[in-house]
Amino acid sequence: MTQSPIIHGRVTRVGYYRDTLPLLVISILKEEAAQLPWQDGERVPVPLSMNGETYRAGIRSTLRSFNIIISPDLIDRVGNPVRLTDLLLPHNIQQKVTVKLLWETDRQIILLT
Repeated sequence: MTQSPIIHGRVTRVGYYRDTLPLLVISILKEEAAQLPWQDGERVPVPLSMNGETYRAGIRSTLRSFNIIISPDLIDRVGNPVRLTDLLLPHNIQQKVTVKLLWETDRQIILLT
């Protein structure tokens, strides 16, 4: 199992859902995310694992941005939509919190630690 160095991401609120919960993304500086599979102007699918569960996530970036983001909308292992917000808030991971991520090269998966 080959892992990259720890990647630091920051939880950012980009809006609100209809149920008033914050719409959260994980923002990572492009220079720190060099080993992640991202491409400007594209949504690159990537597995994201948290608490032993794996989800299909997406990484987005734009040419003008200094950051990439892990999109707020995920898919669970049976195909159901899951909000990143619903995974983070029960663990008291809120806006402005720094999270640690690992890129596991062998399995091509992001581990949210």
